[in-house]
Parts: sequence; C-alpha cells; structure tokens
Amino acid sequence: MTAQLPSKNISADQAIAALSTQPQPRVSEAEMRQAVRTLLIGLGEDPDREGLLDTPKRVVKALKFLTSGYNQSLDELLNGAVFHENTNEMVLVRDIDLFSSCEHPYRVTTPLECLLDQG
Repeated sequence: MTAQLPSKNISADQAIAALSTQPQPRVSEAEMRQAVRTLLIGLGEDPDREGLLDTPKRVVKALKFLTSGYNQSLDELLNGAVFHENTNEMVLVRDIDLFSSCEHPYRVTTPLECLLDQG
C-alpha cells in the first residue's frame, strides 16, 4: 500500500503532517504470525519443527509487549513520580520483567539497583 501525497501547493511540514495523520491499515495477529513464519523460512529454518512451532506466537507477543509503550501516556505512566531528591543512597526497582522469544521460552523477574549522583 502506497501513501498518497497531498497537493504540491503546501509546505513540507504540512505534507508530513498530512501523511502522519492518514489511517494506518490494521494487520491481524494471524498475518503477523505468518510474517514471522516467512522470516523463519527465509532464514533456512523449518517453522513446523517442534522447537519452532510456537515461535511466531512468541515473537508477536514479544513485539507487542516491547512496542506497547508507543501507545502509553508518559504522564499517566509516571503519575507525578518524577521529583528531585537530595540523596546519594541506593535506589532499588523490583520486579522488572524480561522475556525471551527463542524456542526455549523463559521469563525472568529481576531487580535493578543504582546509586544516584548528586552532581
């Protein structure tokens, strides 16, 4: 599908704005999984072998998760939690989820520790 350019009598900024507001075609999850299968075949893999049967589903799930922030509001996510603190003590963030998209799926929840620099 090719984007239709607006009339030639507008500025470049107006043309970019017009293109970015055009509705994007929706792609079904089944189409996304088929695209992953096609990539696997292109890489010389057999997407029907036991270890790869669920790979398209895992890859689509991972990509949806990894790009889910594109549709989130930063203000809602932070909920006013950005503030200045006069400290150099350790900060600990718990329960950070890490996911795998390989044929040996795993999920890890890990903490993150860091020292704040007052400088």
